[in-house]
This record gives sequence, C-alpha cells and structure tokens, in this order.
Amino acid sequence: MKSFESELKIDFKVQLTNDHVIDPKSQCLTVVLKKGVSGVPLQFSYDKRDNDAPIREMGNCLINFSRVIPNGILVFFASYGLMFRCLDVWASATGREKTILERLEEIKRTFKEPKNTTLMKTIMEDYSKAAKQKGAILFAVCRGKASEGIDFADEMARGVFIVGIPYPSLVDRRYDHSTL
Repeated sequence: MKSFESELKIDFKVQLTNDHVIDPKSQCLTVVLKKGVSGVPLQFSYDKRDNDAPIREMGNCLINFSRVIPNGILVFFASYGLMFRCLDVWASATGREKTILERLEEIKRTFKEPKNTTLMKTIMEDYSKAAKQKGAILFAVCRGKASEGIDFADEMARGVFIVGIPYPSLVDRRYDHSTL
C-alpha cells in the first residue's frame, strides 16, 4: 500500500487486504507463448505489424485453445489497430477451405468490442449468453471498453489472452515516455 500512499499523496489509515478468490497455484495457469503451433515466433511489435505469419499463427493457437478451454475466452489486443489487423488476416482465405475466423466460429461464437459505446451493452449480453452455452470469444482492446470495469466472472472468462504489449502510444502527451 505504500506505493498508493506515495502516488496518491493520501495517508490510508485503514487498509483491508483480502486474498483473491482464485488460488493462483491451483486454479490459474499463466503462460507466455513465444512461438505458435508451427514454430513461428509470436511477435506483435509495431515494426512487425505487416507480417501476416505471426498473426495467422496466433489465430491457429486460438483455434487449438478454443477446443479445450470451455465457455468464454477473452482476447485482448494492445491496440485497436492490432485487433483490426488480426481480424482482417483471420477473415482472409489462404488457400484453405475455411478462414481462421470461420474455424473459430465452428467452435465458439465470436464477438468484437465495438468502437461505438452504445453497442457495448448488447454485445456483452450476447457474449454472456453464448459463453454459458456453446462458448464464446470476445476480441477486445487493452484500455478499451471491455477491459475497464466489466466483471468477467465464472463462465465469461475461462481463458484470457493478451496479444502484444499495451504500451502507450509514443505520440500520446499524457504519458511520460522517458521512463519506458
């Protein structure tokens, strides 16, 4: 708590610290995927954004994980640009009979975080229903509408993926980039 006190410049006289509802040792698996199913490095840095190979590889990983992870899966992208780029690549044919998105849809319903805030409530209701039934995948953005203030309890988030590292934009004046 000392970091909050110094950062907020407020003295917290009463502090409550509870254990998390999930036991991280027995109920949570954290993995960093460096390579995909066929050995392609999963690199999503800005300078590699035009390379389709890691995007397709990530899509194939999601297909495999979707087969074994029940209910809802959240896929958070570092930016809207990366999310739209991945969804475009996954929707395009590569000589296979089905696209990556079509193959994902066979396993779980897919949803995309809308840029329009008014659509978010409907998307979340539909995602929640689908997650509890056949299963669902929500594609969303770090620091977006779905990642802030929504409780993805129980069936709504049995798996969470973060694609890319959500660094603040270099042109955003709100951040001090000297610390990066």
